[in-house]
Amino acid sequence: MRILILASAVGRFGDGATGGVSRYAEAMVGALSGAGHACQLLVPEGSALPPGIEAWQVPGTFQASAAIAERQVQPVPANSVLAAMLDRAHAERGSFDRIINLNHDYLPVFATGQFDGKLWHIPNLTSSDAATDQLIVQRFSECPERFAAISNFQAAKLGLAGAPVLWFGMTAQPAGASPTDDAPIFWSGRITPEKGLEAAAAVASKAGRKLVVAGHIENQDYYAEVMKGYGGTIDHRGFLRIDELLKLCSEACATLQTQSWEEALGLTTIEALAAGTPVIAFDRGANSEIIQDGVNGFLIAPGDIEEAAKAIAALDQVDRQRMASDFQQRFSLQAFQSRLLKWLN
Repeated sequence: MRILILASAVGRFGDGATGGVSRYAEAMVGALSGAGHACQLLVPEGSALPPGIEAWQVPGTFQASAAIAERQVQPVPANSVLAAMLDRAHAERGSFDRIINLNHDYLPVFATGQFDGKLWHIPNLTSSDAATDQLIVQRFSECPERFAAISNFQAAKLGLAGAPVLWFGMTAQPAGASPTDDAPIFWSGRITPEKGLEAAAAVASKAGRKLVVAGHIENQDYYAEVMKGYGGTIDHRGFLRIDELLKLCSEACATLQTQSWEEALGLTTIEALAAGTPVIAFDRGANSEIIQDGVNGFLIAPGDIEEAAKAIAALDQVDRQRMASDFQQRFSLQAFQSRLLKWLN
């Protein structure tokens, strides 16, 4: 098959605003290309592509992100890059067997029927604004084969019951040296209130550990407030390449997932597991699908800083062999490839 993938229109491919969608798209290209399919990415102009990945780049104004706590309709801006991406995809539709949209936005979902049956969707949020959520349910009822979810949790919350679930997959990293007794804790993600950096810093502070942070500062006021309270605990390394991120993560005793909203999947959780690092996660969103107590980390009641800090001392209970085996079975690139091919075929 020839497959066109529409990456995020809220920012350039691979930047801090689109990290999760960019990583998902990159993994899709790797998995599908590895199965002999020809993949073409469609991205905003000025994107920096990883080696070996080709993309058409289109100019335009970025779409406002729906990945925020406040849910409101985001209008299409003047000179919209999202509209330009859809125009290009429509013009090129005769050259492709599938066009896969990764934008969680009203416009591409509305256009589902305008691409000769080739426009398929993988939403990336648990919820957007009400109009978009309702339209996703409507289009899914009309053509269920054209939608997939990224977790069982998302499928249930978004109204995609019965849709294929395409958990993210990646290559596990070679095992490094075991973390030292005073190893730091790791946290990564967009630095914005719903991601819960302040909760992670509180856990690290209570556990007497440094918190190494990797992530794009999306909300400067929030970041300043967190640093005011936990500047002595946090070691912020900025937005990193995936190889740099995985190295830092592998050197930590654990990764924290402390978000205050319902994450549709949590690619950073799977990246931590790929690095061989157990995850201590609030039991929100899809965390309960990924984390199995004692196997690859611990699930903690949302907001329970005390219990999360205690879990740091219980990390020796994690069975590293079972953890690696579980990762290969559920989150390897091969497992992701198998799920993708089953959906597309």
